[in-house]
Amino acid sequence: MVRQGLPDTPPDGDFLVVVDQFEELFASCADLSERADFIAALLAMCREPDGRARVVLAVRADHYARFTEHPQLLAALADAQVLIGGMSPAELREAVTRPAETRGARVEGALVATIIAEVADAPGALPLAAHALREAWRRRQGAMVTLAGYQAAGGVAGAVAHTAERTYERLSEQERDVARRVLLRMVDVGPDGLITRRRLSRVELDTIDAAPVVVEAFAAARLVSTDRDTVEIVHEALIRGWPRLRSWVEESRTGLRLHRQPQHQPAHLLSN
Repeated sequence: MVRQGLPDTPPDGDFLVVVDQFEELFASCADLSERADFIAALLAMCREPDGRARVVLAVRADHYARFTEHPQLLAALADAQVLIGGMSPAELREAVTRPAETRGARVEGALVATIIAEVADAPGALPLAAHALREAWRRRQGAMVTLAGYQAAGGVAGAVAHTAERTYERLSEQERDVARRVLLRMVDVGPDGLITRRRLSRVELDTIDAAPVVVEAFAAARLVSTDRDTVEIVHEALIRGWPRLRSWVEESRTGLRLHRQPQHQPAHLLSN
């Protein structure tokens, strides 16, 4: 793909390949050879003779140690690392206000202050804030996005949970059971207990009756994303922020961890 794209790139430009959520290579890929091949392909891009291909990997800090399992990848990153911290209050303020301003609207000062207070120094809270702000936008008064609209949406802590619970309650009793099964298949629990989202293949999804109806409902609520071959939870914030899903995961934690183990694990490990 890089070789095909390079001829269309201006002579003085680089071909940029960005791999977001690179940690899923370790959290969701049980095939060690597939993982190694993917990393080898990324490294090969950077070694193209004309040197115009660039690769950017975005990875969660709690998975960074896994790089040591691949010495060549670790060597390539030795002098090419950028640690991204949380947003400063000024950056948060801009992230909250600028999107509204580009649409000719304003965000009430009290709402800006509330978002900054709730999100600053709170890891993982930004996606929750983004969801809450979308709900507040739908409740805006004229051209003003207000604190009252934001609070009506449930704020940072409640917006995702409110939307997920509302979507769930609209399902039939049979569809609710399907929702539990489908959403749990989109969750991984690692050997260290770390909970992450997992891509669910369409092939696996097709084995569950009524699954398309459930997926469509959660996708319409912007809680699940879909493409031609896979379905996945939009962000781990849904797992943390929705009490019902969080309780399902806790109830099924052991089973999820065992179920996700590679099929080539020795039988005595799978039975423990």
